[in-house]
Amino acid sequence: MQYFFPDLLGIGSGAKKTFFLGGTKVRFDCFKIVERGKPSKIIPASQAPKKVLEPFIRQRSSAFGIDSNKINIMGVLNVTPDSFYDGRKAFKDSDFVKKGVDLINAGLDILDVGGESTRPGAKELSVNSEKQRVSNVIREIKKKFPKVIISIDTRKSEVAKVALKAGASIINDVSGLTFDREILSVASEFGSGICIMHSKGLPENMQNQPSYDNVLLDIYDFLEEKLNQAKKAGISEERIILDPGIGFGKSLSDNKILIKNLSLFHGLGCPVMVGLSRKSFIGEIVGELDPSNRLGGSLAALLSAISKGAHLVRVHDVNETKQAIEVWNSLV
Repeated sequence: MQYFFPDLLGIGSGAKKTFFLGGTKVRFDCFKIVERGKPSKIIPASQAPKKVLEPFIRQRSSAFGIDSNKINIMGVLNVTPDSFYDGRKAFKDSDFVKKGVDLINAGLDILDVGGESTRPGAKELSVNSEKQRVSNVIREIKKKFPKVIISIDTRKSEVAKVALKAGASIINDVSGLTFDREILSVASEFGSGICIMHSKGLPENMQNQPSYDNVLLDIYDFLEEKLNQAKKAGISEERIILDPGIGFGKSLSDNKILIKNLSLFHGLGCPVMVGLSRKSFIGEIVGELDPSNRLGGSLAALLSAISKGAHLVRVHDVNETKQAIEVWNSLV
């Protein structure tokens, strides 16, 4: 199988015709073609087969209200006591609702509500506990902001169903459809969007020396397989988001390779999302154990990702992210 890596005007093939990557401001003029076990080669993008080029350059469309002409911000609302950065043991539902309102007022595009921590080492939460955490919070926020787009961050179909009934319209499955086979049926039944993220193993063990034959190609193959599963379940491309899963069963080296080569995943034809915010790989790079001190590193990683064509970024710091994107947009 051949894998096509858009060169973002870096290698310099001499090609005169340039293309925009997935409807973003990012341009490319050639492809590096990679096959497992073979030397790579470079061709002008204009010489690529139409079926290869088209998914890379197609304007992304959305069935659930996301503006694909800009970089979209997904703000994180962890309704949990034990998330790696912003879990709150003493919070009540009203406190989480207030925090969600603050994130919306800061200018997000999607509010991502999660009731189960999936930080490295986290234990699985019962379905009933997770449903209780998220349902009322989603319902109350939707009352205050009827037009806000809410995603439910869950691996469980029963939790997804309750959240969709409460007002969510996207399922954000960090297991990439591997934890609960019924989650696609729920998405199909409710006509929701679905974000398919790659992860390796479970939160309890995903960082126990993860390894790949080729991290880029292995994750591409995984996402392509899951994308096809979703389509067979009746979910159109306009309702699917893909996420390579930074920090979920990846080493520092894996994470850096994924961010640097994010443009590869545009070949699957769906919006590409990344979650980088305050993660441990940033701490490894800068020598900072405390996630609350990783904002600068998070923004640097985010700007690298959007320069590779990321359509959506999942973040804790909505206002700072919005500023960073506005400045980046003014300079490209």
